[in-house]
Amino acid sequence: MSLAADFVKISDSKGREMSARLVSYKPGHVTVLNEANRKQYTLPLESLSEDSQDLVNQWVDSGEHLPARFTVKYTSGKSDRLENAADYDDRVLKLRPKIYISNKSTSSKSRPVELTCAVIGRSVLNKKNLYVFSRESFMIDSLPPLGKSESMMKDVMVTYDDNDMAQFGYKYIGYAIKLESNGIVLYSHFTPSSAGTKYGDQIFESSVKSVLRPN
Repeated sequence: MSLAADFVKISDSKGREMSARLVSYKPGHVTVLNEANRKQYTLPLESLSEDSQDLVNQWVDSGEHLPARFTVKYTSGKSDRLENAADYDDRVLKLRPKIYISNKSTSSKSRPVELTCAVIGRSVLNKKNLYVFSRESFMIDSLPPLGKSESMMKDVMVTYDDNDMAQFGYKYIGYAIKLESNGIVLYSHFTPSSAGTKYGDQIFESSVKSVLRPN
């Protein structure tokens, strides 16, 4: 169970109870979202029952309470060459994708996150078809204030021809990135943005076939 993702029972020292989701924490106080009326309340920790205080402390110890303070940068590491074999204009790309994550906070460490990155292309013959060349996930440990992380994906080779009669393959068009913590998406980005609009989270699903069509 993720305490940040699920509603849990919170009670005060007088036994009054609510179903709530833990939202944020600062020393001595916890902010919760009441499931019944969808309002947020900031409660003194000492006003809660002993069991509820233990629950909040467990959540804090797990690092789930830490705010999302990330900047994310992607580089493709692209090199391009033209293949002249058999008089075809076959294009061959080699990609060495890297993802850089920075904690932009000057005072707080970041929470641990799972990074998922997909390298995507579009069919030369049918531009409605999206192709996932590569999809990898990385666990990023908690970063110190102003700390940075670098994740390198495996090399990706892309071969296609979009000229004249011998057209085939998929052209590289961009990438999709998601940062997730215990089932909660903290950050997502799609380049081009239309990939997110048309295909969304399908791109990140490992069970999805490589060729995707718009929802």
